[in-house]
Amino acid sequence: MGGPPAFETVYRDHVRLVWRTVRRLGVRDDDVEDVCQRVFEIVHRQLPEFRGEARLTTWLFEIMRRVVSDHRRSAYERRRGQHEPEVDVGRAPEQEQALATCEARVLLDELLAELDASKREA
Repeated sequence: MGGPPAFETVYRDHVRLVWRTVRRLGVRDDDVEDVCQRVFEIVHRQLPEFRGEARLTTWLFEIMRRVVSDHRRSAYERRRGQHEPEVDVGRAPEQEQALATCEARVLLDELLAELDASKREA
């Protein structure tokens, strides 16, 4: 084999595939460009080591899968770190309990959204 393909060729031939796949993997529209850039940063760095034992698209998909997974994890951590300042509005104890239950449900939904379908069903 003549070595790995040139980065410019890989980018030109696969940028649309990467964009569509990242979106299909559930990345928010606002974040797609950043995630795609991260994918191609990794491709650029690792392309000289590509030996061609798998198809290039298979190799790209594995990179996309890992980058999207890392993106979701860091987005989840950012959301958890954003706490709104508490304001004492003098709620009744039953209102406090209802609010705590609602917040717990939201947190549970966020955690469940991170699981794959089979684990979520369990």
